[in-house]
Amino acid sequence: MRRPVEFVTTTTPGRYEPPARSGFSRRPSPRKRDVIILAAGAVSLAVLALTPGIVGPLAVVALLTGGVSGAFTLVQASAVSDRWGTPESRP
Repeated sequence: MRRPVEFVTTTTPGRYEPPARSGFSRRPSPRKRDVIILAAGAVSLAVLALTPGIVGPLAVVALLTGGVSGAFTLVQASAVSDRWGTPESRP
């Protein structure tokens, strides 16, 4: 029997924090995450440029590139709070 999903509320409204025992709680530092996303963006653009004009593989690579672009947008949106914290987290 499957266990129900546990939602943990945080002090910051609107953010979901996974339970401590899940694998999602071990995440990289903000700088490491930024480097990973930027590298993935560079690789996906290079693959998109080098993919021949066959529609199937080109569509898959384009979708992956769009996903990386969306992840980079989220990284930009959270950069300030990751670096300097939120008003609730400051003393």
